[in-house]
Amino acid sequence: MGATASRAPGATARLPAVAPGTRALVLACLALACLSLLGPFAMSYDPWGWLVWGREITQLALDTTGGPSWKPLPVLFTTALTPLGDAAPTLWMVVARAGGLLGLVAAFRLATRCAGPAAGVVACLSLLLTPDDEARWVRHMLQGNIEPLLIALCLWAVERHLDGHRGQALGLGVLAALARPEVWPFLGLYAAWLLWKDPRARWLVAVLLPLVPLLWLGGDWWGSGDPLTGGDRARVVGADGELVLLALERGLEVVILPVWLAALWAIALAVRRHERLVPALGAGALGWIALVVGMTAQFGFAALGRFFAPAAALLCVAAGIGLVRLVRAPARPPARVALGVALVAVTVPFALPRVLALGTQATQTSSRAALQGDLGVAVARAEGPWAVADCGALATDLSYVTAQPALAWGLGVPMHRVEHRIGEQPGVIFALADGQRARRLTASPRARPLARTERWSVFAVDCPPGPGLRVPSSLRSP
Repeated sequence: MGATASRAPGATARLPAVAPGTRALVLACLALACLSLLGPFAMSYDPWGWLVWGREITQLALDTTGGPSWKPLPVLFTTALTPLGDAAPTLWMVVARAGGLLGLVAAFRLATRCAGPAAGVVACLSLLLTPDDEARWVRHMLQGNIEPLLIALCLWAVERHLDGHRGQALGLGVLAALARPEVWPFLGLYAAWLLWKDPRARWLVAVLLPLVPLLWLGGDWWGSGDPLTGGDRARVVGADGELVLLALERGLEVVILPVWLAALWAIALAVRRHERLVPALGAGALGWIALVVGMTAQFGFAALGRFFAPAAALLCVAAGIGLVRLVRAPARPPARVALGVALVAVTVPFALPRVLALGTQATQTSSRAALQGDLGVAVARAEGPWAVADCGALATDLSYVTAQPALAWGLGVPMHRVEHRIGEQPGVIFALADGQRARRLTASPRARPLARTERWSVFAVDCPPGPGLRVPSSLRSP
C-alpha cells in the first residue's frame, strides 16, 4: 500500500494508461459475452426502452413520456449503437453481459488482493447468488439490465483508486452515477476528497461532475418537457410504512445470512487491525442500503432487489475476505480443514435454495427469447412495420409487458404509441396466441386477423382493408 500511495499524487492529472492486463481481461469478457449469444437470449423491458431512446436521439426526436424511467448511461451506449441498425440489440447484450463478467472479475480481484484467490472465489460464488432469494443477478446479466454493469463500474473504481489511478476512479464513478442516483453521494464525497488531496484534479472534477446532473435532468427535460419525469415514474403506489418495511426486507436479503456474518466478521477484524479497505467496503454497502431505503421512505421510490446490487457486491467481497481469514485463524492445518468443512455445512442450507433458483434462469430466458423472436415474425407477417403503424393505435398484452418497448423498437415508433388497449379507436393489437384476448378478438366483428405465429396473433380493429393491411391468404376464411 505504501508504493501505491507514493504513485497517487501525480496520477490524477495525467490520467495514466490502463494496464495491458486489464485490456486483456476486457477483451476476454467481450469474447465470452459474444459466445454466450450463440444460445437464445431476450432483453427485458428497460433495455428495449433504452434502444428506442437511443434511436430517437439520433433522430433528434427523444420522447421519454413512455417506457422506463430515464437513465443516461445505457442510453449513451444505445445511441452509439443505433447507426448499426438491427444489430443494436445484440450489441447491447454484448456490452451488458461483458459488464456482468467484468463485475465478477473485479470482485475476485478485490477479495484476492486482501486474502488470496480463495477469497476471490468465495466473493464470486456469493455474488452469483444475489440480490434476492431468486438469485436474479444472473437473470439481470442475461437479459441486459444495467445492474451487473453498474457493479463492474463501482468495483473497478475502487480498484483503480487503490492502484493510485484516481482520475480513472473518478471517471468510472461518474459512469456509475449515470446509471443509479444512489451513486451520487459517494461520488460527491470522493470528488471532495480528491480536491482536498490533489488540487491538480480540480480540472477533472470540474469537467466530469457536471455531466451527471446535466445528463440526468437534461435528457428527461428534452424528452418530456419535465426534468423530473423519470423520478415521478419511479414512484410506486402503496402505504409508506409497507414500502419502507419491504425495502428493509429486500436490503437484508441481498445476500444470504452466512455472507452477512462473514462480512461483519471481516469488518470487525479489519477495524481491529487498523485496516481501511474492508471497513470502507462495509460502510459503502450499508450506506447504499440506507440510501435505497431512505429514498423509498422520502420519495416513495420502488426498492427492487436489483437496486441493492452494488451493496450486495461489496458485501460479497468483504465476506470472501472474512471467510478466508476465519479459516486461517487456527494454527494447525487439520483444525483449518475442519473449520472450513463446518462453515460449508452451515452455509449450504442457506445457499441451496438460491443455487436451485439458478436452474430456472436458462429456461426462463429460452421462453422469453421465443416470445420476442416470434414478435418480430408477427410484425413481418402483418405486412411490416409501416403498414401496422399506419393503421392507428397500437396495443399489446399486459401479461407480457416487455412486448411494449420491443414492439416500439420493431415498429420504429415512440413507446407511448404502444398501449395495452386501443379503446374505441381503430388500431392493431398484438395478442398472445393462446390468451383470452386473442379468443375474444377472433370472435369480434370489429377485428380482422392480420397475422398469426406460434405465440402471437395480430388483429386489425376497425381498420379498413388497404394496400398495407390486407388479410394474408393463410388467414382468410375458406
